[in-house]
Amino acid sequence: MQEKLTIEDVERLNVAPGDVLLVTLPTGSTSEEFETVRNAFETKLPVRVLVKSADVQVQVVAEGEAE
Repeated sequence: MQEKLTIEDVERLNVAPGDVLLVTLPTGSTSEEFETVRNAFETKLPVRVLVKSADVQVQVVAEGEAE
């Protein structure tokens, strides 16, 4: 990862308890980098954090449409 995430940056986010943050890291990020980013957010904010790689694609398919 090229950019450093500072505590001040994290604390400035306007979030509410129970919010979920989706954080996208560059392709090639290590599992240690994923954990570092997750911990930076979850230890300073009342949120749950989902961390994904930039090359991951997510779709929602309704029941019956996946066949």
